[in-house]
Amino acid sequence: RSVPLWRAEFHVPGAAPEDVFNVLVAKGREAEWNGWVSHASVDGFRGGARAIHAKLPLPRLGLGPGRAREVWGWQVANHSADNASYMGAFASAQAPTSTPFGRRDAAAAQCMEAYELSPAGRGRSASVGDDRGGGTSVRLTQHLNPNLGALSPLRLVWALESERTLVDFAAGLSARAASLASRRAAGGVVGVDGGALALLQPPAVLRNLSGTVAAALALRAEPEIIRSFAAIDLPIALNTTGRSAADFAALARETEALFSGALYGRATDEECAADIPDINHDRSSHGLPLLVFAGVALIAVAAMAAGVACCCCRCARRRRRRAAGVPPLIQVVESEMELRQGERAPARGP
Repeated sequence: RSVPLWRAEFHVPGAAPEDVFNVLVAKGREAEWNGWVSHASVDGFRGGARAIHAKLPLPRLGLGPGRAREVWGWQVANHSADNASYMGAFASAQAPTSTPFGRRDAAAAQCMEAYELSPAGRGRSASVGDDRGGGTSVRLTQHLNPNLGALSPLRLVWALESERTLVDFAAGLSARAASLASRRAAGGVVGVDGGALALLQPPAVLRNLSGTVAAALALRAEPEIIRSFAAIDLPIALNTTGRSAADFAALARETEALFSGALYGRATDEECAADIPDINHDRSSHGLPLLVFAGVALIAVAAMAAGVACCCCRCARRRRRRAAGVPPLIQVVESEMELRQGERAPARGP
């Protein structure tokens, strides 16, 4: 609560979010455009974050030059392909990760520095493929504790100085990002941070940091090429920083061959040549044998045929009786019953 927390929003014209991100993520080169940073170094990766060491010249605060402040912290970043936005953050480490730049410098604390970059006018609903003409919207949060010490009574002066520094930061970022975008559009060489890919996609545990696409492509046995590809650290293997045009073209051909042929083709061949297992996994059957089912089926067919033949014989006998003038069986029975009743009736007198 003793130092100001700044939240700012500003527009960077003529630069896409990836251009602004490439400027912000390159902490090691921030001193080239940000007057608030005089020295900076990258101290390596750990757990998906990157260690950064920066030296900050303290403003005059009306009492002459002050001792410089040094900050050690961790940098992380993220990219959303859904809305073409980038996010980054930098916060102080619990302990220094490298030796100080100067013996008289004091330690400062970056409680939080975070930013969000999105295509201008679209915000979180932006889509991939936006043109560069619209520029980039930057949302920034900064909370730096310079550890004023004996100058603590001058917090109000520090608040004014830090506000001016934030304005200069936005102007320097805009100019640097616009210059980078112009060089990229003209097809010129653009120097970017080689660790940006590793920040956006942190390597998993047990990655092969020295593995290359060419080494995986040179393997012949299918299990070996699959294991080699799974162990490749892709952000490092596909990093084109400092490569010539010929090296970039060769890497592109190797990557295409690895994905289209070596991996996809081998996987397809294995699937087609795979042996189809037995439906019961070569175990003995617990049901009735097939011959039993066949015998039952034959008996059923024979019974049906006998029934049909019996019906046909009865119909043929009826047709023969009708042709010979023999009355139906029911008529014969009725005639016999009438005859018997006439015999049993008593005779009546005249």
